[in-house]
Amino acid sequence: MRKTANVISLILICVLLAGCEPQVSLFPLFSSTDDVFENQLLGEWNVQSGSEIKPDEKSGLVIFQRGTDTGSYEVTVDFDENGEKLISACRLVRLEGYLFFDLGSPDLEPRKNATIPYPTIQSHVFGRVHLEKDKMHIDFLNDKWVSDQAKAGKLTLASVTTSNGIALSANTEDLRKFALEHAEDQDAFSEVFAFQRKK
Repeated sequence: MRKTANVISLILICVLLAGCEPQVSLFPLFSSTDDVFENQLLGEWNVQSGSEIKPDEKSGLVIFQRGTDTGSYEVTVDFDENGEKLISACRLVRLEGYLFFDLGSPDLEPRKNATIPYPTIQSHVFGRVHLEKDKMHIDFLNDKWVSDQAKAGKLTLASVTTSNGIALSANTEDLRKFALEHAEDQDAFSEVFAFQRKK
């Protein structure tokens, strides 16, 4: 069953993330003092890889709801007729003038087996958020960029190498400094996804 869930997760991630996965971090970008919440995110969104929605291409469907914790969202992707869902916990982080998005593993204790957590191991992915009315795009930290930086000895964040590649092991404070320093770096934050509110 676990292998099946992982295969389904991988297929869905490949569809939604165009064959690539944003860089995984073992620690969150958000801290206990973050209380950013944008009502504008709530609701159903179509999502595609790239900075703009293309009308002639297939979109995924992402649903943002209020989470159980103050300031949090529950992010759900419905992806088959059997009721299986990909689900994540989300928080927004504002660092100076920049808005960031932290997607983490949810608490599945009260849920049915038909729900698949993303990320599947307790971890986080994060990126910059560009939000305006009924459109949004999120530029996630690119895993290939991180890998290339590590190989060149230029990665400034603590990391560990696993069988699936590099995972960032830097603490939240270091992640926040890094995110702020690279907020305008389109090479680092280059895993881009466009969202448009479903009408």
